[in-house]
Amino acid sequence: MRRPLCVSGHHFSPENEAILWTHAMARNYLTEVWVPETLVARLQLQPADTNSNLPVGINAANGRRFFYNLSQLSCTYKELQMKMLGNVATIYSNTTSYETRNDTHPLNTNGELFPHTFTEEVVTRFGPQGKEGQSRYWATIEEAEHIFGVPFEPSFLTKANGVTLYRDEVSPRAVYYNVCGTKRPEMFNTMTCCRYAPINFYGQKYSPTVATQLKANAILHGCINSTMWITTQRAIRSGVGIRQGVKPITFCFGDIFHLINVAMTNHPARLLEQALTRTPHVTENDTFLTISE
Repeated sequence: MRRPLCVSGHHFSPENEAILWTHAMARNYLTEVWVPETLVARLQLQPADTNSNLPVGINAANGRRFFYNLSQLSCTYKELQMKMLGNVATIYSNTTSYETRNDTHPLNTNGELFPHTFTEEVVTRFGPQGKEGQSRYWATIEEAEHIFGVPFEPSFLTKANGVTLYRDEVSPRAVYYNVCGTKRPEMFNTMTCCRYAPINFYGQKYSPTVATQLKANAILHGCINSTMWITTQRAIRSGVGIRQGVKPITFCFGDIFHLINVAMTNHPARLLEQALTRTPHVTENDTFLTISE
């Protein structure tokens, strides 16, 4: 079977490919095409009579997502494409005016809209479409330098270019600048400017402080789509090597932990297969870095 492929035409991250491929082989699916559960519901697609398996869950940059293999559905690939085209046309006709108003509104480095007052100030000072060459993304000096590794040009950091986000009417919270003023504006895009929610080998979410540093490391190594991190002890015990040029990130919380993303190894599929059991090992348990839910 070929590499798992989303019906949109996009490939999955290596670890998610491994999960989907494993399920496809175990369930004898005949196609590599996977359909998001949200799309199945929106198009009211019916399951095939001979298959009652649940969708497969994977970790994406925007949270936990579920996919059906096309073999589980009663429609053919061509029929699905036609339904998708009809759905896109309907959505476009209903939302064109909304998109016209909002597709240039400023976003933070998590890809989220700012409060209304901040947006109003940006529009008032720089215009509805922004100045020529401006990006949708705005960042603080610290975010640009320490998370994205791309500092602002010193000459750009003027009062005229900064917009303050206030905690309340009088207390400033932070000053944001458009990322067009950084040394590499292209580093800020829909892939990197997302809310990153990393998990450890046992599915536990890391604390916000740790997550921020992991996001910076993921951007540095080009694996922002991968959310699972492991200790170097786990990698060694699994017989998995680390890709050349990768430097583990170190934390000290009650103990010293060296973490790497599974996509930074040469066998992410093997690690993901082992992660299905997720039984904590006392000598490498990085629970100190996670949050309880």
